[in-house]
Amino acid sequence: ILDVGTLSVGKGEKRKVTFCYENRGTAPLEITHYEAGCACAKVKLPKKPLKPGKKGKLVVTVDASNLDDRGVYGNVITIYTNSPQQYTRIRVKGVFVD
Repeated sequence: ILDVGTLSVGKGEKRKVTFCYENRGTAPLEITHYEAGCACAKVKLPKKPLKPGKKGKLVVTVDASNLDDRGVYGNVITIYTNSPQQYTRIRVKGVFVD
């Protein structure tokens, strides 16, 4: 679970949080795409596959500038890969205020 804290909707704040991961497999890990529960969350995907045994980071940006809702924010982002598991879910939470 990644916590973006409190974001001001009226000021159109953006916040970046980082999700760290490791390739524990024997083949390069490729992140192919993602799906987010709302358009306010974007993920910067790596350009190259991650070699076995290496660690990587995904940067998630939550943008409150086009939102009308206030209150507790929760979003699930599904990250799709070429691994046998095929996907991983990341939860992002925070609070949107005026």
